Amino acid sequence: MGPFFFQDGAGTGRCCRTFLGLFAAFLTSAHARAQTTASPLTRNNFNLEVSQGPITTASRIVGLAGAYTAMAEWCEGEYSNAASPAVRAPYSLSSFDYDVCLGLMAPGAFGGVDFENRGAAYPNDPGGSRFNNSIGTNLGLQLQFGHFGVTVDYDGMTQGVESVSLGTLARTSSYSFRIDRVTASAGWALFDGQFVLGAGTRVLLNGINASSTAVGAGFQVGAIFRPNLAPYRIALAYRDPVRIPNVTGNPEEQRADGTQVANGAVLPATMVVPLELEAGIALDFGPHQLNPEWIDPDRIEEPRRLQVSQARLARTVAAEERIARAPEGQRELLRWRLAAEESSRVEQEELQTARERATTAAALKQRSQFWPRKGITLLASVLVTGSTPNAVSISGFLLQKREPYGGFVTVSPRVGFETEAIPHWVTVRGGTYLEPSRYEGGRARAHLTGGVDIATVRFTAWGLFADNPWRLRLALDVAPRYSNFAIAIGQYH
Repeated sequence: MGPFFFQDGAGTGRCCRTFLGLFAAFLTSAHARAQTTASPLTRNNFNLEVSQGPITTASRIVGLAGAYTAMAEWCEGEYSNAASPAVRAPYSLSSFDYDVCLGLMAPGAFGGVDFENRGAAYPNDPGGSRFNNSIGTNLGLQLQFGHFGVTVDYDGMTQGVESVSLGTLARTSSYSFRIDRVTASAGWALFDGQFVLGAGTRVLLNGINASSTAVGAGFQVGAIFRPNLAPYRIALAYRDPVRIPNVTGNPEEQRADGTQVANGAVLPATMVVPLELEAGIALDFGPHQLNPEWIDPDRIEEPRRLQVSQARLARTVAAEERIARAPEGQRELLRWRLAAEESSRVEQEELQTARERATTAAALKQRSQFWPRKGITLLASVLVTGSTPNAVSISGFLLQKREPYGGFVTVSPRVGFETEAIPHWVTVRGGTYLEPSRYEGGRARAHLTGGVDIATVRFTAWGLFADNPWRLRLALDVAPRYSNFAIAIGQYH
């Protein structure tokens, strides 16, 4: 299939207006629900929901307000779309390529936060809670082989949770909750990289006060439509629920009535990460190219390799025929002489192949250097999170209160932008997203995000990395009763 070309500027406007109209509809659809009085947890007949509220994945995603589903490049893209392992970034120049990501974030770095978006009454609510001492790490590895790729990402977060008394804000108790997540996906790019599919899994390990651990897994799939030379991408991602049944303490504890507990806390029947469905779009404005056609150097070199292989086969057949015609007493000596000649020819062919490969690499690199870097990319996405019946939140469990949580579907719209402010040196990004409250009676809150990449020194790490400058990446996310600061390192592309 040949490349697709997008030429209808009016179509771009209609697409953008339609998406923004849906976006506005989602914004206006958020509403409060009736508050339900909390009662203590006494039996194991409830679920514990662990869902995404504030964005706490890779720092680039934080800076873009989570609107990364359609961009989905490099190893952090796998957090947003399972198809990302096979997405070739514009500056990926070799058939085999890889990327490493490493980041650190501190939700609540500037004080205790309302991490679960309880509402404006926090923290003067007698049922309130304060998340503090939160720290998260993420690291990942992406390997790409032509139009195929695999990515494995790990991120972990430890959070302290304290109950807060009415009026005095005195801290009455303290708990800890840890979430470790491993996501892994494989992707394949079809039709010269214009349609990308991917599938994988996400595995979660949760620990509560070091007395209870649980592990579960669910699958994820994604797709990205990125026509060559078109100024847009469209994407869809689905993440199946992760259910962890039969949660028990370590060691197992049981009350006389059969209720499972850990350190006196009633355990949930099931821990649940709800399903997520996300759709996104990216639009490019200016001379910058969002979807330049990716050229596989192996395909350029394939005719040469085929020619060399055929020539070697023909020489082998001719040599065997010549040996067979020689007198029997001279055959062994002739075999040795022909083998030496063939070895010399192969060495010369390999040297020529290496020279041609270097020429191809230089040409592709020069081609990429002529791509315009000025312009702005706008991104938008909508995340739909499924419901969890009869569930409580992390703090609800730790404080042993049956507060309805996650019993309804929520929608989180996100928009972001990215531009290279100083070509080859500084990239800036920003955005905003609406975080729904999963509590009955809660209200959505708006987040403002931003980030910057700054090119620093060049270091190939003894040949392990390309000769690109290393970058320092910073990101910030602020909202009522919440803040997050993230830092990461990597190569500047």
